[in-house]
Amino acid sequence: MTEHARASLDFRQNLSIAMLSVMAVFLFSRTELFHLGWEMMSRNFQAVSEPSVSEQEEALPYALSVPVRFAATGVYGGVYGRYVRVDMSAGDRAFRSARLLFGDALGESGDFQETSQDAFLLAVCGTSLYCDFLTPLPLSLLAGLMDTSAADERSVRSMALAREKNVINLYLWDGGGEYVRRPTAVSRRELEELVSRCELGNGAFALDLYDTESLYQKISPLSLLPETLPSLPVYASAVGLPDTGQLLSAFRFNPLTKSRYTEANGTEVIMEGGRSVRIRTNGNIYYQSGERGDLTIESAADVPTGYEAVRECAALLNRILIPQGCTPVCPLEVRRQGDGAVLRFGYALNGIPVFHLDGGAAAVVTLERRKIVSLELRPRRYTATNTDSLLLPLEQASGIAGLYAGAELCLGYQDTGGSRLNARWFAASRVRSE
Repeated sequence: MTEHARASLDFRQNLSIAMLSVMAVFLFSRTELFHLGWEMMSRNFQAVSEPSVSEQEEALPYALSVPVRFAATGVYGGVYGRYVRVDMSAGDRAFRSARLLFGDALGESGDFQETSQDAFLLAVCGTSLYCDFLTPLPLSLLAGLMDTSAADERSVRSMALAREKNVINLYLWDGGGEYVRRPTAVSRRELEELVSRCELGNGAFALDLYDTESLYQKISPLSLLPETLPSLPVYASAVGLPDTGQLLSAFRFNPLTKSRYTEANGTEVIMEGGRSVRIRTNGNIYYQSGERGDLTIESAADVPTGYEAVRECAALLNRILIPQGCTPVCPLEVRRQGDGAVLRFGYALNGIPVFHLDGGAAAVVTLERRKIVSLELRPRRYTATNTDSLLLPLEQASGIAGLYAGAELCLGYQDTGGSRLNARWFAASRVRSE
């Protein structure tokens, strides 16, 4: 074979190999393996554009979240406009940018200084972000929900980031009479850029209407009033009867234990090592610790922080609820008792809280340091229907709420124990429906 022929053959072989390689890459790109690999790589990069408001929970189903009512305020030419959402959760993608900004502020060190209600209200009337968690919760818990950490255990109901002169201040309100603030390193540009991405003008605080509508003067100034009410479906409701084996495994019992009996009222009782689990005929579950085989939670120190206690107990409850198709819990209250604590949890449906007619909680957990001393849980399964709840017009609801001086108007679902849940207005300070 001549040198010219050999070179021509090598060229054709190299060309064929190159074409086969391109085809192999193309075919590989069509497989799930390629997409999985690309997905794993892409997690290391942040998307340039912000996800749309319609996108919901970005976290895993077991992740902790709470309902949050949100407002962004922008001031242009001396006139301000507000963006209002009353059906949001802290884990929603639509809340992600605000969550990160509040996380930056909460993760800083520095002492808070006392301030007044007037100063707080004036701050949220300027360029600001406002979050209301509907109930006072430990600051360590709220910091954890904002992807940061804080050792402060003070109770916080609402917080705001507000531009005042050339400083961005972080404000906290405990839901009662305590207001505090401290300066942050959050930049003016970051705050204004986030506010500018919101569609201002779709809602108001009640305080915005005090001078024009007398009926709003009798309710809390921080009542958030959307211009257009959200469409809230009616939910079908059912008792979430537990799978006994899965329930016992969650409590670290032997799921095959024979140490069980049924009481005269139909309650099933399972015993192990002095501990007990009771399952009533209505589906409610009661756990009681004993002398041996304690059920404990994880924490860095012997006494869990508010965030650690809520995170671990919510994870335990949701491991029971979610596999059974029940609604996950969200925190309502953390009440410290020496080295122990009582945690109350509730339910929320797409950012709207569920209130039980009897005033009770979805779950109550009593801790002694890391040990779970007792636990009560009423599992519920809520399924959205194709029917929307009929809500009173905002003006009429505000007028009725005004009968309870200072009440804060909010939307919620009421669980009466029946088969359907309807959204309705509540006067929040009394937890009474309108």
